[in-house]
Amino acid sequence: AEGLIIRQRRVGSYVAPHSEGKKRGTRPGEGEHGEKSNNLIAILLPIDSGQSNFSEFIQGSLAALENTPYHLVVHNSRKNPNDEKYYIHSLLNNGVKGLVLYPVSDKHNFDVLSSLYWNHVPLVTIDKRYSDIPIPSVVSDNLEASRRITEYLIRKGHRRIVFFSEVPIDMASSLRERFMGYCRALSENGIPVDNRLVFDAVDFGSGDTVKEALLKRLENIVRMEATAVQCVADGVAIWLMRACKASGIRVPRDLSIVGFDDLPDAALPDINLTTMRQDNCKIGEMATNILLDQINGKTITQKEAICHTAFIERGSVLDLGHA
Repeated sequence: AEGLIIRQRRVGSYVAPHSEGKKRGTRPGEGEHGEKSNNLIAILLPIDSGQSNFSEFIQGSLAALENTPYHLVVHNSRKNPNDEKYYIHSLLNNGVKGLVLYPVSDKHNFDVLSSLYWNHVPLVTIDKRYSDIPIPSVVSDNLEASRRITEYLIRKGHRRIVFFSEVPIDMASSLRERFMGYCRALSENGIPVDNRLVFDAVDFGSGDTVKEALLKRLENIVRMEATAVQCVADGVAIWLMRACKASGIRVPRDLSIVGFDDLPDAALPDINLTTMRQDNCKIGEMATNILLDQINGKTITQKEAICHTAFIERGSVLDLGHA
């Protein structure tokens, strides 16, 4: 599902399947004889330098577009709600037929998404869903996956388990579901949910670097006598592991850490992170297929599609029963 990347001013980067890109004289947005055609769909992602798996969504989208007349336009909201709003309007004003959106948050741009829905613009969200707007979405099984990894920590003898997020857990449906999975596993195993063990919205004090802010949180975690930390995402887990190393805290001997995503760096020898793997390629493919159905006038009866995760056990958790 590789493609030819073509950049066009004011619209963005096109990722066209090779079969389409090889048509002589044909550019995205034009027919074989140069006439204007409406064959563009877009994917808008909140890409930042700390996460390297967003290309998987693009690969999945390209797989769905194979043998179709559509080209893919890729844009980056940079995790900025204002940029997200700008690009949504810009893409649609430039003739994009439909949009796959990875929202910055389901707390922002509610008015924009509402207008798109009620104006019948083909739209699918990935990773997050808007509970008050029946926009089709494709998401991981966040609650069940989080419950499974908390259950794993409990089976390894951990009872004082921190839930750790760098942003407020009410910021996105995916984060709320992962937190609820954590709470459910604790409750099902007779362990009280202690909100003192919930660390979210890392407070970056004046002049604090990421490392300094995490070191402050790490001091609190140690003070709370926690034996394990369940991070809301691999990026956070990897930051925390590096903070541990800087503080002389051994992972997993002194503190066990798990993540969620299975970023490429999670498998590095000095990280070796136990985590849940999301099938981002499948999510991108499923979302694009749903988008194509909307474009083709089909009725979408399933408003939420669930993509299953896989448990990846590595070496970041200590078995307290055999310590």
